[in-house]
Amino acid sequence: MDAIVQGNLVELQSGCVGLSVGAVEYLVVWPNGTEVIKSNPLQLSIQGTRVSAGDFVKGAGGTVDPATFPGLPDVPTDCVSAEISVMDRLE
Repeated sequence: MDAIVQGNLVELQSGCVGLSVGAVEYLVVWPNGTEVIKSNPLQLSIQGTRVSAGDFVKGAGGTVDPATFPGLPDVPTDCVSAEISVMDRLE
């Protein structure tokens, strides 16, 4: 995938972790190895880079339809929406 996935790190209403662009929030499937460092306030380690809630994050990836995209990791039912962004790597 060659699209840009970007926005500010947020905890979604569902409790899942995603990005926001303005008033729009969306779920992100993060690169392998991404870890939650802290949950309150939210901090992730993405490929060794630490980011906190509100930080701007930019990576390579794309948007997929979870119903038709093969190989999508298990996503909690509460988090699934019509489209999910998949981030392959930070930029």
